Amino acid sequence: MENDSLDSHLFGQEPGHQPLTWEIRFRIANDLGSGLLYLHGGCTECVLHRDIKPANVLLDSRFRAKLSDFGLARVVGHDDRSQSLIYGSEGYLAPEVLETGKSTKSSNDFSFGVVALQIVSGKSAYVINNSAQRRHIVEWAWGLYGEGHVEAVVDPKLNGVFVEEQVCRLLEVGLHCAHPDPSRRPRMKDAMDALNFRDPLALAPLPLQYPTNRSSQAGLLPSLSRILEESPTVSSLQQPVLSSSGVVPLPHDQPVASIARARAAVSRLHRTV
Repeated sequence: MENDSLDSHLFGQEPGHQPLTWEIRFRIANDLGSGLLYLHGGCTECVLHRDIKPANVLLDSRFRAKLSDFGLARVVGHDDRSQSLIYGSEGYLAPEVLETGKSTKSSNDFSFGVVALQIVSGKSAYVINNSAQRRHIVEWAWGLYGEGHVEAVVDPKLNGVFVEEQVCRLLEVGLHCAHPDPSRRPRMKDAMDALNFRDPLALAPLPLQYPTNRSSQAGLLPSLSRILEESPTVSSLQQPVLSSSGVVPLPHDQPVASIARARAAVSRLHRTV
């Protein structure tokens, strides 16, 4: 892809890469959210990507986002869950996936929430705080948000050039989508309505303190190695069974053809397992 991946721009040191402007970042978040909305509800069957992260968000010549690598994807009914061993990337897996191994639209939304926070902050999925502690980006960002220090979340590479209202809204949408309790996460349609200021009441107010649950007593996402050691049913973190080279354009670029490619990738995956 002409402009590589979102990962390479947020975290990479490639020569010639300038920091993404806020305008481009906000558009990428919209592209990604709109694409997930389509994959989850805009077609006959629901497509669960299961590995949403900046490295799988490719950028074309106009910096429009395209979701790639459907090697772990599953096509399911809109009310079905993907039942399997744990698939995905550490830092982007929802707590309930680590507990049950089941992926859902809501767990995909969690991954989107993590990426949204990364777009705002330029941070990796785990952040080293001032006390040299390793914290998940959701806990880190929620703490600063609750203290009213939104500006401390913003990527310093933006040099203060951003639209404050959009930053606050994307931060809030990211935190809502990455809520540790899946029942508290918004539908992607509501998240996108809020992100684009179409419905200011689409999302409930966020609590000021990070909400804990069974998965977060020792941090939002404990070490995957520890979880896998303790689990009697999961023996190893699954790597992609299939390395799909298909790139799925988001709704501004022929989504029907995109879904066909996603289904083809999933079909090939199922024939290999």
